Amino acid sequence: MKSSNKVTSGKNKVKCALTVFVLASFFAVGPLLAEDFYIAGSVGINDPQNSNSAGNFVNNFVSGQGTVFNSPVTFAAGSPFSWETDFADGETYFLAAGYKYKSYRVELALQRSSNTVTSQSDMVLSSTNLTSIDAGVLITGNVGDTGVNTGLFLSEGGRMETTAVMLNAYYDFDFGGDINPYVGVGIGNAEENVLFRTRGGNLTRDKDNGFAWQLIGGLEYQALPNAVLFGQYRYFRAEDSELGLKILSGSINVENQFQAFEVGLRFSF
Repeated sequence: MKSSNKVTSGKNKVKCALTVFVLASFFAVGPLLAEDFYIAGSVGINDPQNSNSAGNFVNNFVSGQGTVFNSPVTFAAGSPFSWETDFADGETYFLAAGYKYKSYRVELALQRSSNTVTSQSDMVLSSTNLTSIDAGVLITGNVGDTGVNTGLFLSEGGRMETTAVMLNAYYDFDFGGDINPYVGVGIGNAEENVLFRTRGGNLTRDKDNGFAWQLIGGLEYQALPNAVLFGQYRYFRAEDSELGLKILSGSINVENQFQAFEVGLRFSF
C-alpha cells in the first residue's frame, strides 16, 4: 500500500506541476492580449451526488463479536468493502482574477465547497451486508452488542470539504442587449478533506488531491460599464480521492461530484 500511495502521490505532483506551468504561461502572456483585467466572486449552493466508497483490506481484519457474529470473523487481506454516502446540500464560493479579450475570458479561480454527511448505508464487508448488524462488529476485540443496530455510522460531524484551484475559459455571447449568456470549461487541482465517523470512532479523517474539471453556463447582466452581475450553473467533478482508514486496515476511494447554482459580481479595470 505504501508503494501504491507513493505512485499516486507522484502522479498528483506531476498533475499539479503541469497545472502550475499552464497557469504561469497564461499570466506571462495575458497582458499582451488583454482587453480588460477583472476580478470576480460568487456564492451559491451545491447539490452533491451520492458517493460510492470502496476499497480493499491490506491486512487481515478480525471483526468484533456481536449480533449474528457469535464469534469473531476474519476477513482476508484483499477482501473488498464498500458503502454508500449521502451528502447534504452545502455552500460554495469562489474568487477569481482574469482577462477578457473580445468575446473570450480566461481566469484563475480559487473555489471552495463544503458538504456534511447525512447518512451512510449498505456497508458490505466481502459478501457480508452489515446494514442490520450491531456496530460492535467493526471494533476488533469487542465482545457483545453495543446496543446500536440502527446504523454503523454517525452522520454528525461527517463532512467533505473541497478546495480547488481552477483555470477557467469562457465564451461570452453578445446579442446586443444588457443580458447575455456565456459558457465555460475549467481544469485544475482539487484537495478533498474527508471525515467519516462510525459508532466505534473515526473511520477516516484524511485528505487527498487530484485532477478536477468543470462545465459552466450562465447569464450576465451589464449593471454598470465596468460591473457585471451574473448567475451560473456549474458541474464539478474531481478525481476520486484515496483516503487511509483508521478502524479498517485499508484505504478507500471516495467520489466527489456536484452541481452548483451561484450568483456573483465581476468588476473590470
